[in-house]
Amino acid sequence: MEENFLLLFRREHPLESSVEFMKTWRRYDEDHSGYIEADELKHFLKDLLKSFEKTVTEEQLITYADTMLQLFDRNKDGKLQLSEMAK
Repeated sequence: MEENFLLLFRREHPLESSVEFMKTWRRYDEDHSGYIEADELKHFLKDLLKSFEKTVTEEQLITYADTMLQLFDRNKDGKLQLSEMAK
């Protein structure tokens, strides 16, 4: 069964994690289009993980971004919509 991405962050700090996730998402969705393109996704993940004091290599970021697109980009357009992440 596929797990909602937000649940990964809710486990340790339920409210703080969701708030941090949304703050980071909005930073990268500057035009409020509702999606983050693949290139922006690496930067999004880096900042999100940094907010939890986690450091990752460039290779790990690429792997994480690719994995997120495979799991959540339901229409396979190469970008993530918030609605895709919340399902």
